Amino acid sequence: PNRDDFNITGGDYPLSLHRPNITIQCGLDGKRSDSCVLSGGLVQIVSQYSHYHPDYGYVETSPNIDNVLIKGLTFTGQVQGSGIFGGIGVAISHPGKNIRFQDCAWIDVTATKRLFFVGTNYLMELLGFDLSDLVTDVWIENCLFEDIFYEEEFIVAFRQGVHLRNLTIRNIQLPELLPVGCGVHPNGCRNLLHCTQG
Repeated sequence: PNRDDFNITGGDYPLSLHRPNITIQCGLDGKRSDSCVLSGGLVQIVSQYSHYHPDYGYVETSPNIDNVLIKGLTFTGQVQGSGIFGGIGVAISHPGKNIRFQDCAWIDVTATKRLFFVGTNYLMELLGFDLSDLVTDVWIENCLFEDIFYEEEFIVAFRQGVHLRNLTIRNIQLPELLPVGCGVHPNGCRNLLHCTQG
């Protein structure tokens, strides 16, 4: 398929990951040059153990999403804030090992909170789901981050694993730092990478 085959706009659901052993790639070869673009939205990629379906209410999905590959996608635009996702571009709140983002690009993105969140999100907390420590393992490899503006942390890993390999990061902007120190949990300090143990 070529980029003119699909043009989904106007309040569509984010790309949702609900099953293990899947590959989502741009074009037939998974290359970023095939121009598969996700632009703006409330959240661009989401994975959580329970999700809302308009006909069935909250539906539980697969117990894990092991072996997921997202390859060659480009993310751009403004990621809006909400009470659930809070302006997060990618929210992974589901057990899963070997979740990989390869050869993807985030270009000219404004995130009202953070670009990546891996851990239990607010909706999962409200529904009584909590990820055990280190049950989610995300790899971000050979990706480009360019012309990014975010308001809190760039990447958050809350009691989960995030591995970064061979990234290109250019022109990352953030608001002025608040006049508090940067400790283990920075309470207002803007970080490139924020990891918490509990």
